[in-house]
Amino acid sequence: MKRLFLVVLLLFLCTLCFASTLNVCLCPANQEIKSFLENTVKTVPYSEEISILLKQITTEREIIKREETLHQAYVKESSSDIKKAQDSLSSYEYKEDESDFTIKVTSSDSSFSDDPMVLKYLCSLYNCEILVFNEVRDLDSVSLRTITVYNLLYDELTEVSTVISSETDTFTQEELLNLGTYFSYAPVTEEPFTPVEVQSELTITSNSEASVFIDGKEVGNTPYVIDKYTLPLMVSLKAEGYSDFNTSITEETKSITAILKPQWMDDSQLYKKSSDSFYLSFGGVLLSIGLKAALNAVIPSDNLYYETADTLSAGLIVISVGNMIYSLIDYYNSATYNTKR
Repeated sequence: MKRLFLVVLLLFLCTLCFASTLNVCLCPANQEIKSFLENTVKTVPYSEEISILLKQITTEREIIKREETLHQAYVKESSSDIKKAQDSLSSYEYKEDESDFTIKVTSSDSSFSDDPMVLKYLCSLYNCEILVFNEVRDLDSVSLRTITVYNLLYDELTEVSTVISSETDTFTQEELLNLGTYFSYAPVTEEPFTPVEVQSELTITSNSEASVFIDGKEVGNTPYVIDKYTLPLMVSLKAEGYSDFNTSITEETKSITAILKPQWMDDSQLYKKSSDSFYLSFGGVLLSIGLKAALNAVIPSDNLYYETADTLSAGLIVISVGNMIYSLIDYYNSATYNTKR
C-alpha cells in the first residue's frame, strides 16, 4: 500500500513538472488584470494546435539557451563545463501532457507597440508567449481604455476591448470578461453572461482608510460592508499616498483585508535611487576628509584661522558621515524590499 502511494505521488509530481504553461506578460503592470487572470482565467483549454506551436517555440528557446551555455563553456576553456553543456544540449526533450495549459502571469514596464519585430523581441525578452497591453489615455474629461493582446504562437495582434468613459480609469467587469473571452474563459455565445447573486455580507477593510470602488463606482470608505453582491465582482481601494489595491472576486467571500502599500514601494527606480544616494553621500564623506587634510596642510597650526577652519571641517565630516549612515540604512531597506518583491 505504501509503495502504491509513492508511485501515485511520483506520477502526480511528474504531471506538475511536465504540465504545459502559457506565459502571459502584462505591459505595463496592472494589478487589476493580474488578479483577474490569476483568480479567474487560471488555465486555457487544451488544444493540439496550441500544443504543437508551444512545443516549437519552447524547444527553440531552450536550444538557444543551451547553445549559449555551451559557448560560454568554450570561452572559459573548461572541459568539465563543455562536457556538461554538450550533454545538456543533446539530451533536451520537450515534455508535456494533454491537460489544460496553466496560465503564468508576469509584468513588465514596456508600452504598446504594433511593430511585429518589437513584439517578438518583447516575447523573447520576457520569456512569454502572450503579451497583454493595457493602455489608459486621458482625453480631456474622459479616458480611453484599451486592452490589446499579442499572441506569439499565432503571430496575431488582437484588440480585445476599447472603452471611452468619464467615470473612472479602472478596467470594469465587462472589459475583463472580454479579456477572459480571448482566453476561452467565457466562450462567445448568443446568450449573455449570467451573473451570480450572492445573498451574504462582504466586509472590506484595509490597514489605512481608503475609498472603496465596486465595479468602478465609488461606494464609500473602509471599513465597508456590502449586504449582497454579484459575481464576478471587481473591488478597488484608493488612498492618498498609497498604491491602489485591486482584486476580482469570483466566488462567495466573507471578507477582504487589503494591505495598502505606500507609493514609494512601487517605485521601479527605488533601488537605483537609494543606491545612487548612498554612493553620493559616501563620496561626500571622502571629499570632506580630503578637504580637512588639505586645510591642515595649507594652514599652519599657529595661524589665527586654523582652529576655526579645523572645527568647520570636522563638523562637515560629522554631517557627511551622518548623511552617509542615513543613506546606507535607506539603501539596505530598499535592497531588502527589492529582493522580497
